[in-house]
Amino acid sequence: MFKRTLLLLFTTMLFSSGIESIGQTVHSDLAEQMVCEFYVQGYTLKGGKEEISGEAARSIVTLDENGFAVVNPLSVLGEGGEKSDRTKVIYNRQTKRIISLDYTSKEFSDIPVHGLVKFKVNELQHRNAMCKAFEAAGIERKMRCTPLELESALGLQLPSLFEKSEELKIVESVKGSEHVFLANGKEIARFNESEMELKPSLLKSFGAYLSHHEMIHPQIRHAIIKSGKLPQMLSYELLTLMHDDEETSFKLVKKLKSTKLARDSEWDLVPQEFRKSYSHLPDELAEIIPQLQTELTKRPSAIETRAQTKNQIQVFLKEQKDFAALMQSFRYREVTGDDAAFGEFVRLTLDSAKSHPILRKFSTGEMEQEDWVQLISIVSQQDEKSSAVAEYLFADSVMAQQWAVDAHALLISALGKDPLLSGAYLDLGRLYSNEFMMDAEWTCVDISREIAPTHTNLHPVGNLMRALEKDFPDFF
Repeated sequence: MFKRTLLLLFTTMLFSSGIESIGQTVHSDLAEQMVCEFYVQGYTLKGGKEEISGEAARSIVTLDENGFAVVNPLSVLGEGGEKSDRTKVIYNRQTKRIISLDYTSKEFSDIPVHGLVKFKVNELQHRNAMCKAFEAAGIERKMRCTPLELESALGLQLPSLFEKSEELKIVESVKGSEHVFLANGKEIARFNESEMELKPSLLKSFGAYLSHHEMIHPQIRHAIIKSGKLPQMLSYELLTLMHDDEETSFKLVKKLKSTKLARDSEWDLVPQEFRKSYSHLPDELAEIIPQLQTELTKRPSAIETRAQTKNQIQVFLKEQKDFAALMQSFRYREVTGDDAAFGEFVRLTLDSAKSHPILRKFSTGEMEQEDWVQLISIVSQQDEKSSAVAEYLFADSVMAQQWAVDAHALLISALGKDPLLSGAYLDLGRLYSNEFMMDAEWTCVDISREIAPTHTNLHPVGNLMRALEKDFPDFF
């Protein structure tokens, strides 16, 4: 898990999330931008220093008052030397999404910043708890990262999680334009101010760029932003989280090569010839998305959906398909988020079939595993598509009751039959979250919001997004 975790952190540009509506952005009125070219002078790994040529490891950063774009024209790949591998990472602060473009494959992928920050917070909490558990048990842990090193690697600081000790204190020493940062008497970072001042309108975007692309402690990041100038040189050192079985010291030195002013109205656009990539999603989820997109394009209006649902329920009740009628009531809520009509439909179906023992248990919330199995069997006989709703509701109960049933398989089966079940995506996203599959989790959140944005199940998601923006504003 840890190898995958840090690989994700080092390759933020490769994250994949969302559905086809993502990628459209809002532009400023050709506000003046700053284009900066940085290059890696060298890095130090455990065992010695290896120099990288500036041309092979340069990045061109466009700062706009609404965000930033980073173009990496070349990259170094192992002993084979350099390989043309142009990529572009875009962050627009109005859409709050990071988009990555691969010019070799002509593909793009994206993820909401909220998903990335939540992943970092979870990772920091998890690693800190793991380290404390090892210490309490007297086990010498392989991962010996200090809290400060964890905060630096993830770019987050959660003071409530750590006891404030000497190892968490960072001391800044300033001499002229040079800033040096020490922890326990050891230098962990430094930067030299250039003569290029950042306009106040670009400071937030520059802070977001540092948050997403430089693995430095938040205190150091704040000092750079506070200086109001681009760093002529930025050097930092940390203990990578890349390996489970050994520490790997990592020191990176970046230098500013050039700057210029520009006006580019298309700095954050995805070229029309690029196609959306779902390669980083689990196959099971990627296979559902095309079917979902088809269903979304032909979905009737809310008024039509309500009328069609009411008519279908009445048909099912007339045919004595009470279970299918009930599932249609729940389906209506999932595809519209309309609680008022949902309540009306449920009362209608339960009143007409309240004598059935399974439905009585269903109405009182007393369903057991065998009851759900029986309900799914009956619904499948009455209407196959309605059985998708029953499978989703069973999976939801499995997760709540922690029954020994494969909720994941139930949800995939349900969405394969009916890809418009908003709540099923949220449940599936929770399961992906437990596996640290952040890109898949937030794809599910995006889809659920696209299907039924007013669904009550989405209220906690909105609360979480607002809390993340409040607690970690640098990333937004």
